[in-house]
Amino acid sequence: MHTLHSDNRKSGIPLIGNLPWGSRFCQFYQTKKDLLEIFLPYFKTGLENNELCVWITSRTLGVEDAKKAIKKAVPHFEKYTKNGQMEIISSSRCHAKGEKPGKVILSLLDSAVSGGFDGLRLACSAFPAKENGKPLACFGSDAISKYNVLAVFAYPRDKFDAIGLMEVVKNHRFALMKNTGGWEVLESSEARTVKDALKRSEEKLRSLFINMSEGFAYHRIVVDKKGKPCDYIFLEINDAFERLTGLKGKDIIGKKVTEALPGIDKDSTDWIVKYGKVALTGKPVQFDSFSERLKKWFSISAFSPHKGYFAVTFSDITERKRYERELVRSKEEWERTFNSVPDMIALLDNKHRIIRVNRAMADQLGFKPEECVGLPCYKYVHGLSEPPAFCPHSLTLKDGCEHMFELFEEKLGGEMLVSTTPIFNDRDEIAGSVHVARNISELKQVEKELRQRTAELEAANRELETFSYSVSHDLRAPLRSIEGFSSAIIEDYADKLDAAGTDNLNRVISASRKMERTIEALLDMAKMTGGGIKKNTVNLSSIAQAAAHELKKRQPERQVEFIIAEKVKVNGDINMLRVVIENLFENAFKYTGRHPSANIEFGVARANDKNVYFVRDNGAGFDMSFADKLFKPFQRLHTESEFPGIGIGLTTVQRIILRHGGSTWAESAPEEGATFYFTL
Repeated sequence: MHTLHSDNRKSGIPLIGNLPWGSRFCQFYQTKKDLLEIFLPYFKTGLENNELCVWITSRTLGVEDAKKAIKKAVPHFEKYTKNGQMEIISSSRCHAKGEKPGKVILSLLDSAVSGGFDGLRLACSAFPAKENGKPLACFGSDAISKYNVLAVFAYPRDKFDAIGLMEVVKNHRFALMKNTGGWEVLESSEARTVKDALKRSEEKLRSLFINMSEGFAYHRIVVDKKGKPCDYIFLEINDAFERLTGLKGKDIIGKKVTEALPGIDKDSTDWIVKYGKVALTGKPVQFDSFSERLKKWFSISAFSPHKGYFAVTFSDITERKRYERELVRSKEEWERTFNSVPDMIALLDNKHRIIRVNRAMADQLGFKPEECVGLPCYKYVHGLSEPPAFCPHSLTLKDGCEHMFELFEEKLGGEMLVSTTPIFNDRDEIAGSVHVARNISELKQVEKELRQRTAELEAANRELETFSYSVSHDLRAPLRSIEGFSSAIIEDYADKLDAAGTDNLNRVISASRKMERTIEALLDMAKMTGGGIKKNTVNLSSIAQAAAHELKKRQPERQVEFIIAEKVKVNGDINMLRVVIENLFENAFKYTGRHPSANIEFGVARANDKNVYFVRDNGAGFDMSFADKLFKPFQRLHTESEFPGIGIGLTTVQRIILRHGGSTWAESAPEEGATFYFTL
């Protein structure tokens, strides 16, 4: 917690300690020595505390006596007089100005501020003169209580009886009176009551000061020789100030702002001039500003409690400013988008009048956007004198729902896709709707052409399918005849054929059978890649397990280890995906045939936010430079004698995967096995 640096001033008198600005007290004296015992330490402390000190003397202690005494009591007294910090004047000279005491004090206070001093310290001798039977008020007492002034008034003790003495004490904070044992502090009951109330008030203010969420700082302005503000000094800050600025009171209190925040005098917000005007004129200000030194935005209020001083309350609005900038930027981006989209947009009120349109709609209607405001939609869009019987806007006003229609609007350019969205007011009532219209004339034409093209392709596919089955049937019959007659010749004419003849006929039989297998494979591929897809949840792990079981039954003597990931499920056509897994497993089984111990693995991995499925083996592998031939029909990377086959299995796999919206690829190296990947 920070002490109120600006209010508590050292009095220099041990008996009374510190005093807040605006304090006035009195002294009852009997001799010159009594006056000097109080005035000398009082002024010595004021000079050391950077205060303008003014001593108004009386007949009891004249100007020359006062000067001699204070020169002796204060080291380097000449320095203070040269600096204009100490004035000793007679009461007759002071009153000769003909001004009221309050104005005299304000004039002295102005001199203190312009001289760069913290405040005014005053002492003068008072007299028990009476007006209408009552003691006169203290010298400028109202002005003293309002400003940075400390004042002590000296009264001759022998001029007062007990009642008169208490009347004087009532007008002061307290009185100093000398008895046999020394100086004592005397308070009236009224003064004690006021003091207690003031203490409670100060405690409340202190609590508010410490716990307020806004930052608070109290300063004294510093002026140059011409009286212009050139700096200001931190006198007091609260905890919120430290939290909001990152500056610590121990580092800045008592320092000039140009020392505490180097470079602030070059800030675009001319803080010193702005605050100086507040301190010297008393006119408060409120503004938002960015501190380049602290890199923050602040909302600031500044006011002056006393001339030459100013207080600042502020809050950090950096986040608010950021949100405001983002809001402006978002609004600008929205405006650009609103006016740049090719769709025609119109906002309508509940009387079918245009509230606003974008540039595309305005251009279509032949107006500028601002000229469209207030125009009835049914007249300028539909060309009617009243809303049409079927109107999307009317329907949205009626049910408060979003709607979408395909309409023909001649003024908008033909076939339109129109959507309507309700607009609600603050009372949650339907106040209008937003219309978005897109010209779909070209799209409709493309759809028509596409339907025609699709119908033609479907007809062509049906014809091709019929032709394929017809050709396959026509090919199978002669192939069977060739195979049958060749076998019959071998059997019937075995004794008449030499070895070469028999071998040639066997070759014919083998070629016929291979041709038949090829035809069957082509027909199977056509079935798999030409029909419709029926998608369901498919358990690839179960299909892989079944494929592995069949392969083991086919060649039980082989040492093959199958590693199959569990619970791999996908969405697809179960019959087609079964063909994929069986083909890939058969491929791996075939190309590991020359390895005494084979490994075949099915699994799934994650890449680019997708599931990638794979079948991996440790078989013969292949050279990746020939990988482009893998999925082409009848293209093989090994000879028939090495590994039998017709080269159609991987082509079928690829076409099925493509129909599932996926892709296939492989990685391999000779004699290091191969991995086939696919996605869905």
